[in-house]
Amino acid sequence: MENEVQKNPEETEETEVIEEETIGDVLVDFVDNITSLSETLPITMQSVIFAFNETVKRQEAFEKENVKPDNDDENAMWVKEGTLYEFLELHKQIKNYGLALRIIPRSLIVSLISQYDAFLGELLKKIFLIRPEMLNASEKPLTLAQLVEFGSVENAKEFVLEKEVESVLRKSHAEQFQWMESKFDMPLRKNLDVWSRFVELTERRNLFVHTDGIISSQYLKACKEHGVSWSKEIEVGDDLDVTPEYFSDAVNIMFEIGVKLAHVLWRKFKIEDLEEADDNLIEIAFEPLKAGNYALAKNLFTFGADTLKKHFNHENRRIFVVNKALAYKWGGEDKKARNIISAEDWSDTRDKFRLAEAVILEDYSKAYQIMREIGKNPKEIRKDDYKTWPLFKAIRDEVEFQKTYEEIFGEPLNKIEKEEVYEEDEVATNE
Repeated sequence: MENEVQKNPEETEETEVIEEETIGDVLVDFVDNITSLSETLPITMQSVIFAFNETVKRQEAFEKENVKPDNDDENAMWVKEGTLYEFLELHKQIKNYGLALRIIPRSLIVSLISQYDAFLGELLKKIFLIRPEMLNASEKPLTLAQLVEFGSVENAKEFVLEKEVESVLRKSHAEQFQWMESKFDMPLRKNLDVWSRFVELTERRNLFVHTDGIISSQYLKACKEHGVSWSKEIEVGDDLDVTPEYFSDAVNIMFEIGVKLAHVLWRKFKIEDLEEADDNLIEIAFEPLKAGNYALAKNLFTFGADTLKKHFNHENRRIFVVNKALAYKWGGEDKKARNIISAEDWSDTRDKFRLAEAVILEDYSKAYQIMREIGKNPKEIRKDDYKTWPLFKAIRDEVEFQKTYEEIFGEPLNKIEKEEVYEEDEVATNE
């Protein structure tokens, strides 16, 4: 090209640019990791249950052919000669599968808490790197010999940081919050309704690691101190387990705790990242909304719309409000959703917000009118948004909606370009 700037040959070599990981990156990694765990349990359990059932069928067929009762001893049986080993192996497999059905959910609870611990460690490191002066107040003095051994101030700072974070992670999960509230001079548990369930979950994890799930006096003491209540009476010596419902709730608890903790600290210590923080929270909270996890979506978007007092701009707050209303609407609380939307003035907002208001209030004729006004303007709404946004979950099935879409874009709503699908598949497989 004529306008291309000539480069010095020594400068033409590619240099790798390493972007510093942000608090948002740490949070996204944590959410991705616990989401993968939540999707792993059902698949794993289905596989074990299938293997269990198939082995039971084999065992029943085997016994029908090779096992006879002992008429003289009702507690004994006769196994056909040459088949005893197979008989014992089948029963051993059934026993092992049965144990796996009990152990796997427990192991995933332990993994879930381990992911949180790793996340908390990384989060605290980010805070200390943003505010290194906090390390100056650390109660971990270094000797002259240690300073000489480290060789640089940076190495010494890294050592102090690691020790500080390590000392926090050795505390109980409740004590960690107490430490953070004191260290960062801010309340972290105020109006945190999920707190008692978080404490119970982390204490149950300790039981699985140390007592094979048998309730201890320490578990009961810690839970009662933090307002934990149970649906039925429990006592020392009882055995705790993990149902599918409990595991699903556990993932939601850790998701909510992690997101809220990260964002409260992020916005306190790096207010200049407010735009990035808003985008991060919107994207993270949007995933459970799309997935139909409306309880979690309600918590996160209510946090974004109401608990957080500062947003990068008014538009971001409106996004939180709209998605909060959607979480209530699709979660079966339509009246609450309408109240949320009606409490806001949408008259001077962008067309996409006026469209959201009309759809949530089910004023469909107004919605179709706004759709036509928006037309093909991708700065408001792209054509694919009409196909995927939870906002259009119900109206998407309306004949008039489909006609309006086709009128605007000149193609049916259900038309999908092959390239778009295959490109997404290719990206997914190459990640």
